[in-house]
Amino acid sequence: MSRVPGMPGVFFIKVGTLDEPSSFGSSQMAIFTVDQQSFHQLPEGVPTFERGPG
Repeated sequence: MSRVPGMPGVFFIKVGTLDEPSSFGSSQMAIFTVDQQSFHQLPEGVPTFERGPG
């Protein structure tokens, strides 16, 4: 889990930590791809952002 500084009550749960990530549907976007490792495979057609969107 990651908390978001300046946004109380907002946090991210990493999908890789879930037992059944497919239970939560497909990805809507991929962010921070600037740090993407060579073994990470992103679904085709998913919007990507090197850092945060916007």
